Amino acid sequence: MRHHLLGTAGQIGKSIHRAPYFRRLHWKGLKTRETDPSASFESFGQLDRCKQVQPRSEPKLGDMETGLEPVTKRISFEKDVACFGKAIVKREIRIVKAGRDRLTFWSPENFGLFVFHHELSYLPDARHFQGESTGIVGQVDVTVMGAGVFGLSVAWACIGKGARVRIIDPNGVGNGASGGILGALAPHVPENWNSKKQFQLECLFEADAFWGAVEQGSGQDTGFGRTGRLQPVLDAHALDLARQRARNAETLWQGRATWRLIPAEDAGPWAPVSPTGWLIEDGLSARIHPRRATRALAAACAANGSSVEAGGTTQGAVVWATGYLGLRDMSSMLGKTVGTGIKGQAALLDHGTTDSPQLFADGIHIVPHADGTTAVGSTSERVFDAPETTDFQIDDLIARAVELVPALRDANVVERWAQVRPRAKSRAPMLGAWPGRPGHFVANGGFKIGFGMVPGVARVMADLICDGVDRIPPEFRVDASL
Repeated sequence: MRHHLLGTAGQIGKSIHRAPYFRRLHWKGLKTRETDPSASFESFGQLDRCKQVQPRSEPKLGDMETGLEPVTKRISFEKDVACFGKAIVKREIRIVKAGRDRLTFWSPENFGLFVFHHELSYLPDARHFQGESTGIVGQVDVTVMGAGVFGLSVAWACIGKGARVRIIDPNGVGNGASGGILGALAPHVPENWNSKKQFQLECLFEADAFWGAVEQGSGQDTGFGRTGRLQPVLDAHALDLARQRARNAETLWQGRATWRLIPAEDAGPWAPVSPTGWLIEDGLSARIHPRRATRALAAACAANGSSVEAGGTTQGAVVWATGYLGLRDMSSMLGKTVGTGIKGQAALLDHGTTDSPQLFADGIHIVPHADGTTAVGSTSERVFDAPETTDFQIDDLIARAVELVPALRDANVVERWAQVRPRAKSRAPMLGAWPGRPGHFVANGGFKIGFGMVPGVARVMADLICDGVDRIPPEFRVDASL
């Protein structure tokens, strides 16, 4: 691999810089008085600061090789950049940022730092570049396309790692599925455990801290609450299963949450109808107000210098979190279906139970919110004419909810909502690098569990983009949907 750099640089002074991509430059042909003449330095760390280099030959800017470095590593003269004590290595170069369109180079000279921007064109092998310099421009480390909950949460996590983030969405904040009203954050049944279920469990454990930080950073309420969930037990077989799952939860949930059976009468008037007189109560489920949470995320990002823009150019790493339309576009580019859109309708009732547990019965989620409303949803429609229209299907859902929970009988409908949710082919969120597009990443396919997965999605995507560390479980990788 070689980088060919043309042009000069201007001094910008000492600084510490963070960026999402790092590549280490290996100088070839340098030797110190203490090393073998044929030695090649594998990293700057092998050179002691201020060690002199013999002036056998001055290194040329084109004579460099690269290796991957952790992203968002701090680069500073005092800590990481070797000083050779004499002017014979003035043009020592270190790549600090490699984006889709440019590289940023830092060079120590006279105890200062210099920066180059290098326009790039990718060859078939993404590790090779060629181009010519363009001068100093404003820098963005990560561009996030899409201001839904996945895009904003990834942006928020990257900001937390010191990256400079641009967020672009021509439709504004939460204008798609993330602007919903349901907000049921619920775990998988504690049985047949796998890495997918474990990852979701960790996400739910992280939710309090994640959404608490968003509220603190934005000054806005997200509607998050660890209120638990109740489910009716339909028959004797379901009762036996529930008892076994309660035992499983003691181990699988690590003692941090409970899954237990309680008499329906203990839940009071909020209890759903249960033929056996028993309810499953879990303390892990939580609720959030999707629309408010998405807006709070946008406000937290804006408070840290990353407001949502209607348009702009992409720089640095590019994260595509563009919902079901993004899955459609990706399918077209790859020549195969990687996901689709499933329409959902939900309703908001004026029934005020605030901190009561959410209910799940007959496939319907009933979620009391902190503002005195209760959400009911949602439909799953593979075939639909219009993404944002509601029809008889949500009316039928409301009627079924009232049969299951008589306490809702006198509640009025204050809002009907519909949107298309992105579902990846694997049925799990699609996370990771975009195949065949170096420097591009995908965070999509949240479908019904997106908000519950947000803390983990943000964490593993920021680790990958900013640190070069891939902790994405196999079931969530892009390859799982190809």
